[in-house]
Amino acid sequence: MARGVVASVLALTVLSAAAPRAFAQAAATVTYGAPPAAYPTYGMRREVPYEDGIQVPMGAYVETRPRVGLIVAGSIVFGVVYLLTALVGVAASSTDASYGLLVVPVVGPLIAAAGADEDDAWGAASLVTGIQALGVTLFVLGFVVPRRVLVITAEDDSGPTIAITPMAVPDGAGLSLRIF
Repeated sequence: MARGVVASVLALTVLSAAAPRAFAQAAATVTYGAPPAAYPTYGMRREVPYEDGIQVPMGAYVETRPRVGLIVAGSIVFGVVYLLTALVGVAASSTDASYGLLVVPVVGPLIAAAGADEDDAWGAASLVTGIQALGVTLFVLGFVVPRRVLVITAEDDSGPTIAITPMAVPDGAGLSLRIF
């Protein structure tokens, strides 16, 4: 049994000594292809608000986009007021069941005010409903009334173009930047 252990240790020692040489030879034979002459050039892009009747230049195109400002403003206005109203409704529903209706968006405050005993509930409910309705209206208008943009690229505009090209030198590698 001792001979088997000695033979195993000897074999592992020989293999471990030969492995770095074999790996070095394999690594030395790996070749890489040359980089491409140049990557595609990307021109400048300019966007101008488009109105009906404006002549579209050759190569330019018109895009229709939602109005992000209205969408974000409507989401924030509705979300903040609804969140506060719903929190009040959940907290107050333990004392009066009609306050639980405040979690219904937009019309919930009016329904809750109809079942409330206080006279000033209608004023607060109308204010909250109006603000929530305003938020929903802004959000919907952002999609329903899109804006149109005329997109002009540098190839059509003969503006500056940027080209980034990889380069290899004997001591290393780098990037070449051309602006024309």
